[in-house]
Amino acid sequence: MAEWVAVGIATAAFEYQARMGQKQKAQQKEALRKQEKIQGIAEQKAASDARRAEEASNRARAQQPNLGQITADQAAQSALTAGNTTLTGPQGVDPQRLKLGRRTLLGG
Repeated sequence: MAEWVAVGIATAAFEYQARMGQKQKAQQKEALRKQEKIQGIAEQKAASDARRAEEASNRARAQQPNLGQITADQAAQSALTAGNTTLTGPQGVDPQRLKLGRRTLLGG
């Protein structure tokens, strides 16, 4: 009789371990499925971000400078100030200092 009790206990232990193994296997499959789903979402987001960055870069490169406005701004600025260099500054050179004691720049 003791033998049958031992066999029953061993069988119950075996069945318990088998069920736990199946449960663990199911949990691992579920975890793997979730991980694959999250990884797919991350890959899609990375591709979308890369596409947006490339589009922004293309838009930045496609912009052309407004040469007419730049030229007009430069003409307006030069009309407001006399000669402007890094040596003279924005005020330019005083025309009286250029005469060097003569009435005109040519000395006449």
